[in-house]
Amino acid sequence: MGTEEWERALADFARRYEKGQVGSKNKEELIRHLTIKRDRRLETLQQQRKERERLQTAELVDRQAKEMLELFKQARVECEDDSSNSGPPSYPTTPPPPQPPMCSKRDIYTNTSVFEAIDEVAISMAQSEVTTFTELIRSLTDNARNDIEKAR
Repeated sequence: MGTEEWERALADFARRYEKGQVGSKNKEELIRHLTIKRDRRLETLQQQRKERERLQTAELVDRQAKEMLELFKQARVECEDDSSNSGPPSYPTTPPPPQPPMCSKRDIYTNTSVFEAIDEVAISMAQSEVTTFTELIRSLTDNARNDIEKAR
């Protein structure tokens, strides 16, 4: 039942009511019937609106997904173009083979007394009760001044 149809039925009901042609039982039945039809129509309109919104959302998501995929393709093409034009890659794809060091530790540190304080900390930590590996590493590297001391 359309809005116009409902309004016509309501106008017809109002005319009959004014003429006194409508009995109270018939009047209540007609009001109930018109109310049910109106509620069904409103429910149908609401479902149609929800479906339209769902379709619009789905279209928007699809459009955005296509745009993102296109941007990824463009970025990949640009990246491939850059890597093929610049010659060798900036970072090797495979690690280099193991080789002996270029110089000995003795060439760098002639006096190993530099490490005595670090060794003392390590010995004291070995004798103490440390509950986690993380706590042990933090304790050992807490007072280290550089990466060499941390590695030691």
